[in-house]
Amino acid sequence: MEEMEKVTVEEPEIPFQKKAEQPAVRPRKKHRIPAAAWVGFVGAFAVASGLGGYQFYHTVHGEDLTLLTTQMTPPDYGGYDGQGTIEDDDFHPEAEALQQLQEEIDARAARHRDTTDLQRLYDSIDCGFDRTEGLHNGDKVIYACTFDTDAAEKANYNLSELILTFTVTGLRQFQTLDPFENVSARWTLGMDYAAGIELSIPDELQEYGITYDYDYGGDDYNGHSIFINAAADEEALKEMGYVLSGTRFEYELGPRPKRITDAEELSNEELTYITDTLRAMLEEELEACGWTAEMTRSTVHINGIGESYLSRNTAYFSDRTNGFTVIFTLDTDGGGWFNLNNYDARFIGQIYRMSDGSIQFLTRTAHACRFTGSFGAFELQQISN
Repeated sequence: MEEMEKVTVEEPEIPFQKKAEQPAVRPRKKHRIPAAAWVGFVGAFAVASGLGGYQFYHTVHGEDLTLLTTQMTPPDYGGYDGQGTIEDDDFHPEAEALQQLQEEIDARAARHRDTTDLQRLYDSIDCGFDRTEGLHNGDKVIYACTFDTDAAEKANYNLSELILTFTVTGLRQFQTLDPFENVSARWTLGMDYAAGIELSIPDELQEYGITYDYDYGGDDYNGHSIFINAAADEEALKEMGYVLSGTRFEYELGPRPKRITDAEELSNEELTYITDTLRAMLEEELEACGWTAEMTRSTVHINGIGESYLSRNTAYFSDRTNGFTVIFTLDTDGGGWFNLNNYDARFIGQIYRMSDGSIQFLTRTAHACRFTGSFGAFELQQISN
């Protein structure tokens, strides 16, 4: 193959041209923003962001309201331990929250906005203690609030801090009152010659309104003790600050009185005691009569009381039980025929040995200011008490 010839093409020469100079670029002058302006910008941004966030939060989440403030002074406790009370009329830790709600209701009403749900929420809030009476020191009491949750949701409110807990302190202690202090009992003998029991109650205990009775603790007396019972209006007593230490007490009374049927059972000292006691009774009667006594168509003057003696006698008792007559001779100015008239005064009764060993002569006898009798034997007229 025939070799091809190379052809060279030369480019035409271009004359050198000087590159045009570009004008110099002057930097822009930086404007310095004062620090106060920066603060303003940042604050404006924060406010804008906050308002936007606040609007978003409360649109989605609702308005928060703390119902019970924890800075509230504890309630006042009154009364006694075990019967303590809370005076809650002036205790309203929810008052500040209710005031806020009322102000919002008023503000919405002023702007002619609907306040129905907010008013319903306000009216539904109800707060109080779980108990206000019968409190002890150390008890826990709860103060809590309830409200209409549907109204709160529609009003776009979130209520928190609904419960407060308090510990009861400062209640006074009741004083213990012993209803049997200085209370006593004794056997007594009635005019029916039956042995009975008499209680002796101090005046200061009766002032507390305490009442008493007794029982044998069984069907019959056990020979040595009875049971004394005390009763009172407990609430009235607690209002005075007292509680009873007990209501039943065994009292040693001793043996039931024993009837003496034989004068040999009496000592000389006991016989003297009986006659001295009856002599004093007779003197009182004669003093009341002016130491005179009427007789048929005459008046006898009594000068004094003479000797005495005791006589066994059963005829004066309907139950035919053993009894005694104590006879006192009387010194008078009524001598009668040959000064043989006798004048005396008599007491008829029964003798008992009491539980403490002492002796009592029980009699119904009293005397009128008059002598009765015949054939020179006269005695001061007996009357029954």
